[in-house]
Amino acid sequence: MHCCSSILGLGRSRSRVLLLLAVALLAVILALQTTVANAADSGSGSDSGNAAADESMLLHSDAGDRPAIDGDGSDRGRNAAASNQCSDIADSQPTTVAQPAAAPPQRRQQAKQRVVLDSQNKDAGRRDRAQPQPQSQPRRRSANHAGSPPPVLSPAAAQLAAVSTPRGALARLTAWIDNAGLEINSNARPGLNDVDELYLFASNPIEAATLVATVPAPLVMFETYLRTLENPMILAIDRRFKTMSVPDPSYALAMALLYESYEPKSMWREWISSLPQTLDSTVFWSAEEQDALQSLPLKRKTQILERHLQQLYNATTPRLLAAFPHIFAGGNYSYEMFKWAYMIVDSRSLTFSTGPDTLPQIMLAPLVDLLHHDPVQTNIQLGVHPEEVLGFEISLKTTRAIKKGEPLVRHIGELPNHQLLLRFGLAMPRNPYEFYPILLGSSVLRALTRSNERVRVLSHAKLNVTTSEFQFYLEHPIIDPDLLFTLRVLFADSHELDLIKSSALIAEKVVSYTNERRVIAKIEELAVQAINLCDTTWETDAKELYSIKADVKSRKWKALVYRVSQKAILDAVLRWADEQKAAMAVLANEHLQQVLEQAAKQRAQQQQQQQQQQQQRSHSRSSTSEFGIRSDTIYARDDL
Repeated sequence: MHCCSSILGLGRSRSRVLLLLAVALLAVILALQTTVANAADSGSGSDSGNAAADESMLLHSDAGDRPAIDGDGSDRGRNAAASNQCSDIADSQPTTVAQPAAAPPQRRQQAKQRVVLDSQNKDAGRRDRAQPQPQSQPRRRSANHAGSPPPVLSPAAAQLAAVSTPRGALARLTAWIDNAGLEINSNARPGLNDVDELYLFASNPIEAATLVATVPAPLVMFETYLRTLENPMILAIDRRFKTMSVPDPSYALAMALLYESYEPKSMWREWISSLPQTLDSTVFWSAEEQDALQSLPLKRKTQILERHLQQLYNATTPRLLAAFPHIFAGGNYSYEMFKWAYMIVDSRSLTFSTGPDTLPQIMLAPLVDLLHHDPVQTNIQLGVHPEEVLGFEISLKTTRAIKKGEPLVRHIGELPNHQLLLRFGLAMPRNPYEFYPILLGSSVLRALTRSNERVRVLSHAKLNVTTSEFQFYLEHPIIDPDLLFTLRVLFADSHELDLIKSSALIAEKVVSYTNERRVIAKIEELAVQAINLCDTTWETDAKELYSIKADVKSRKWKALVYRVSQKAILDAVLRWADEQKAAMAVLANEHLQQVLEQAAKQRAQQQQQQQQQQQQRSHSRSSTSEFGIRSDTIYARDDL
């Protein structure tokens, strides 16, 4: 019995062991299957990752160890017509919105072919970087893109949103210049300055009156030429917006710039990709940064421009999306993209007439936009010359000898700091063209417009008080002569107004002591109101400005430069007002002395006249008496 129990126990143990072995075997089989599946997935991902890694290495071959966002530097192809991808996106994006992504095996093969092709000849053509995921699910950006704008479907839209590395932009620009055949003097070339901005400089000394470069008409982007090329954007604007009021001349060129950035075969695409993607105009400043402008005119002008751009975008976007749904639909067109394109045109465009019988046009000229602004050290003069085959060309010629390493600069215009900041994001501490823009208050405008006669006098002087912006200057004449004339007309009485109308020269002269005293008081009031709106004084801002290091990239430094220059002008206006009041007091004393002297002379003359009259009357009486006696005597003698 005990033996049977032992045998039975042994059998139960063996069954239990067999069961455990079976379970273990099943687990091993499942583990092997899982391992095989993971290995397959890992192999596929490794192939795809290797292809992407090869492409990424090729993209950043000229950028060193920098995690560039903007792309491949000089390895980019030079044939713009064959380009299928924007240059600022390191992540793969679909070539066009309508083109589906290739299957994974095809992508790996295409990537390997591209690596071989580009390694053999870097300039053979632009790589076709395909999207590894389906078009409806764009791949997430890598860790290198942390902090950059979110990805968008369109390559061009992503290009405008990305921040371009300066080195990559320089490489693309150089490749585009070589491919386009631009003629540049061997002693000049593009480069990066000390703040990583693209510019044109002298690689060797250049003599005066030397032709540095010429830009032919086919490389210049302007509306008439784009219409000749049947640019769809320009044609759509002509067709769809002809019933709308779009008076802004920069709008059409800005939209054409955006369209060309999307167009794979555009001749300008590589050049567009080298343009700065981050602009420093005050319309791109944050609300906190704009507050640093305090209540000075630039803040108001920035808000006005921002409203204008927003209204223009809202008014044209629906028709734009209807005209180009394959490009701008699906969130691929935003207000920030439109603002970028508009300000690129506003800050880099030229206005030239292409012929004797043509109207001036706004145009974007590659290479010319590399010339920075310097009104003092300018050394380049632009010119437009007719050309038999191409129509015209833009020339860059030196105005003086240029040293090696010296930047090539031109004089954009006599622009004050508020215009430089609004358009270009620049501020000059000693700007010779600085002024404070002033607008007359509503009360002054109402007083002027109530009198039709005063309005006619101002209109005759070509002044519109409702739109005219006057200036205060740091140096002579301090006060805008047009402002002086307007205020003299405002405070003139009927007799003084007749004097102003009767002589054009009276506008530059004091009408009367009382009139001029009112004019000075009003100008002083305008300056005091402007100063009181600011949070800090001129002395405080000047002390802070000169205590920090100059940094042309710092928006705080630019705001300080602007505030100091504007408040210095307002301080000069107050000093002018004090001087004028003192001068008026002297004139008043002199006038009073003249009046007293004239009154004394008049009294002396009156006394003299009275004495003469008395003498004449006395002499007349004496003569009459003598004649009467003599007559009586004659009559008496006759009687006798």
